[in-house]
Amino acid sequence: MITGFRRPSVALVPRRSSRVSGAAHALACLALLLALCGSSVRAQDVGATAPPDDRAQVAASSEESRATLVRVGDDTFLRAPDGVRVRYVDVGEGEPVVILHGLAASLDVWRMTGALAAIAEDHRVLALDVRGHGRSDKPHDVARYGDALVDDVIELLDALGIRKAHVVGYSMGGMIALALVQRHPERVASAVAGGFGLYTFGPPGEELLDRVAASLEAGQGFGPLYAGLSADDAAPPTPEQVAFFDRMALATNDALALAACCRGFRALALDVAELKHNRVPVLAFVGDRDGLYPDVEALADVMTRLEVEVVKDADHMGAGASPRFLPAVRDFLATHAMAHEAAEAEAEEGEVREPAGVR
Repeated sequence: MITGFRRPSVALVPRRSSRVSGAAHALACLALLLALCGSSVRAQDVGATAPPDDRAQVAASSEESRATLVRVGDDTFLRAPDGVRVRYVDVGEGEPVVILHGLAASLDVWRMTGALAAIAEDHRVLALDVRGHGRSDKPHDVARYGDALVDDVIELLDALGIRKAHVVGYSMGGMIALALVQRHPERVASAVAGGFGLYTFGPPGEELLDRVAASLEAGQGFGPLYAGLSADDAAPPTPEQVAFFDRMALATNDALALAACCRGFRALALDVAELKHNRVPVLAFVGDRDGLYPDVEALADVMTRLEVEVVKDADHMGAGASPRFLPAVRDFLATHAMAHEAAEAEAEEGEVREPAGVR
């Protein structure tokens, strides 16, 4: 049970009662991805910022942008209005797609899994290291997170002169994608929210993400997160598995930056009333063994223009690693190409659809 998350009784996909080690499987997937990502993160980038004299402006920002684009060595960054530098890559041609990784990962997850290259075959892909992650700056101030996670995406689009883009996110990236849909619908052509749904936050200190932050601040790792991402009947990971994942995750991350990021998530809570009038096409992709699966059910109850794809017997990380994930993303992007959406919007002017629920 995750305190503060809405969990209505919508039992549309049966959940098995056997005690499978879903958390252990999720840890194994996360550890592998983090090991791959960590191999591409230079030691001097971990928990640090690059020296200010190693910067050269790489592009003039558009008139709408308050940010600038800079180069540090071989990397390109958005320098946000608050001074935080956010690393990004820009590859491919076609309609733009922003892709956003999960907590404690980096944009290199998309590279190592082949997703970045696959989507870039027919799209222009902008992949970010969310601030506090990867080679982006890692402030410890909670005020540098929250709304800024959404603002960074809009600032990057503005700096590159991009009016509208598709957004694909998984886990934390899914949270940011949904917040973008609600706050900036005119800038989002379509969105994929993997492993995330409707989230409303409980009292400070009682919320799952507050507990994760407190654990990180105390040097005790991600323990509360593992429980929150596992199905209620899943066997917990062993202490050895937890310790192994913590070592992998924190070897390439700054624990205090991740704690501040978690505490800032409260600012990204969705407005249920607005979801009922959503006009942006959204795909929620989730495993039925994911601890956040009920939140996707809840989202389907209230959000219009939402499609849900459920992967049977998959946990939080298992769904993202499923062979169904990338084809589902590419099919959804093709179906909701901007030219198609413009024609459909004109035909349906004034129509408001009812939430479809999970099918």
